Amino acid sequence: MTDKPGDTLPFAAWQWKSLLVFQTVCCGSYSILVHLCEVDGKIPFSSTSMVCIQESFKLFLSLSLLFNEHRQSEQPFQFPSWRICLPFAVPTVLYTINNNLAVHMQLHMDAATYQVLSNLKILTTAILYRIIIKRPISRLQWFALFLLTTAGVLNSYGGLQSSFEGNTSKGAIHLTLTGIAMLALYCTISGLAGVYSEYILKKDYHLSLHLQNSLLYLFGSILNGAFFIVTALTDEHGVEAPSGEERIALTATL
Repeated sequence: MTDKPGDTLPFAAWQWKSLLVFQTVCCGSYSILVHLCEVDGKIPFSSTSMVCIQESFKLFLSLSLLFNEHRQSEQPFQFPSWRICLPFAVPTVLYTINNNLAVHMQLHMDAATYQVLSNLKILTTAILYRIIIKRPISRLQWFALFLLTTAGVLNSYGGLQSSFEGNTSKGAIHLTLTGIAMLALYCTISGLAGVYSEYILKKDYHLSLHLQNSLLYLFGSILNGAFFIVTALTDEHGVEAPSGEERIALTATL
């Protein structure tokens, strides 16, 4: 298969590989870094503030890429109508719930258990894809999902046994019943968000990908920012600044 004349990839092969390695390191270290922020078994900062900063940073990157794309294009930029923009608010709500839920889940399981069990969102996403989008799943894929689920069940059993024995220290494998309930909700919402996001991204395929991402992150920044302001105003203790060690862990997590 040969590329058509004029077809170019947005990144070189080594850049894609670098992005893959970078994303793997980020995903693998997220839970560990959140645990490092814990103080007396609690998260010493508002999860909405952390997610808001994340969404704002991703919005900045998306707008920068959109600006660069527009500068290289000969066509004038046209902002889409609100009828096109509003559907992007739906996955934003789902991702807002999940991103904040992921922070608080760390209090009910160790970092390794979170990394293993959070992959069960692949199972819920595949099932929802099959039900909603009618995408077929091969026998080999079903077998892979079975292995993934089996690994999660076995890991959960060991974590629950450790929790029942009272071993919930940071370095020990543990999982609470509350953590299982939060994980089930997390995986279900993740699947719904993934299916709906693909639907609207393909529905409005004529829009720039950077513009679509900008809309998602814009709604995310606004929603999480609003939640953070409400939390800060209603919390009797206010918002306390993290200590030096907490700042380092929080910065790395972001």
